[in-house]
Amino acid sequence: MLNQKQIGLIALLLALAFGLAWFDVQSSQYAASYQKQNGSPDKSNDEPTKIGADERIANYTWWLALLTGALVAVSLGQGFFLLRSDKTARMAALAALKSAETAEKDLLASHKPLVTIINLELCEPNATSDRHHISFGLRNSGKGLAVVNKIGITVQTVDRNQQQRSSFTSSDWNGAIESGESSDEHHIVTTLVGLHEWQQIREGSLALFVNFEILGKDIFKNDTRQVFPFVYNPRSFRFERAPSQWTKEQERSSEKHGN
Repeated sequence: MLNQKQIGLIALLLALAFGLAWFDVQSSQYAASYQKQNGSPDKSNDEPTKIGADERIANYTWWLALLTGALVAVSLGQGFFLLRSDKTARMAALAALKSAETAEKDLLASHKPLVTIINLELCEPNATSDRHHISFGLRNSGKGLAVVNKIGITVQTVDRNQQQRSSFTSSDWNGAIESGESSDEHHIVTTLVGLHEWQQIREGSLALFVNFEILGKDIFKNDTRQVFPFVYNPRSFRFERAPSQWTKEQERSSEKHGN
């Protein structure tokens, strides 16, 4: 839109143009009245009158051209200000979008769940199960509510001859774990771990790997996927996080079983 200065300049130029036109009309009327009162001038006086009229037309044309040029300049200035305003508006919109994206990321990070495996143990038959089994618990160490939909567990054994055996078990899980809360006393029974295998694992002649894949959602209903690989350490008689290479292999194995 035009600002006050631009409107005032246009009004001034229009007033000047109309004033010049009015002056020219008045001059013509005065000249005609003078000739009527004093009779027709002789031929010698007619030439200066004609030259004066031509000069007035030239002056009027010059002022009209000046006004037109001023209007063009104002229009160009208005176009420049419009382009600059449009650029400023785009920059403001991009800044607002970036700010919104940052706020969304901060919101998701502040409510992101983190389900971890706790109390992972290799157990003998007990009150929980009459067979050798692997017990574990889940804990939400994140900042938001964790909804667990499915858990996939891959158990793998490797003997000294590098002979591998593996089994995959998955189960649906419809439960939610609040931030800082735990869900304990879960276990898995597999044919890969019996009495004989349990003794071999404890003495270190049979390697035992366990990989957990946890599928769920956060409070915004975004899908979450977490993978936790473990290897049994016969020296400390406890599970430890497995090397990264085995992690990648187990992720591919889990995806194959999932498909």
